Amino acid sequence: MKKIVLLLLINLLIPISSISQTISKDSTVTITATQLKQINLIFNEHDALKKEKAVYLEQIASYERVIDNYQQLDSVNTVKSKLYRQELQNKEKTISDLNKNLKLSKTKHKIKNWIIGILGGISGLLLLK
Repeated sequence: MKKIVLLLLINLLIPISSISQTISKDSTVTITATQLKQINLIFNEHDALKKEKAVYLEQIASYERVIDNYQQLDSVNTVKSKLYRQELQNKEKTISDLNKNLKLSKTKHKIKNWIIGILGGISGLLLLK
């Protein structure tokens, strides 16, 4: 399409440059039917390109709005991700503390059972004597 427009412009420039005319206020310029068709094609192409440009500008604006929405969504997701990481770290710390307390409790329970067993054995030996 661009090649056609370029060819049309070249075709118009060659006759214009070879027959350069100075036009005064009340002079009449005659053009051939072929030149008129070429000029009309150029004007039609120009109108079509103006409409196409408007569509492209609207599409670009739409894409920019979509990008803005994605950036806002991304920032929200980033904040959520940070909060989830903090929550996960807090829960891991809680689990670690509970495991330490459980080990300590088991150790205390073992010591208590050993003490009860030893005291029970000593009491049984004393009763047998």
